Amino acid sequence: MANRLPPPPREFNWARMLRTLSFWALLIVGTIALVQLASSRRREEAEISYSQFMEELNAGNISSVEIAERQKVRGAFQRPVVVKRQTVERFNVLLPFEADDKWSKRSAPKASTCVRANRASHSAWCC
Repeated sequence: MANRLPPPPREFNWARMLRTLSFWALLIVGTIALVQLASSRRREEAEISYSQFMEELNAGNISSVEIAERQKVRGAFQRPVVVKRQTVERFNVLLPFEADDKWSKRSAPKASTCVRANRASHSAWCC
């Protein structure tokens, strides 16, 4: 048994090599595609300026607004808007003042906008 000869080396098999390379290429491309898909869906919400918010509000493109804190506002557009080369349907905006009942009532009649508050201390007006 000590005089055993090692097995002869295998011949190069192109079919096996091609199958292995195809597997790894598919795995890498699939991973990249999943990452791209996940990152494109993540960008549904964007930070916009107050002036852009007012332009969209006056144009009738704001469907709902939620006052998260006295100056932080979240909302949704009626039609998607391009912000920093990304098409978004939802937005965040920091108001240059504290939102109150007057602001809510003044903003709500424009373009069928629904304004609601997140806390009981804020004004709560809803369509």
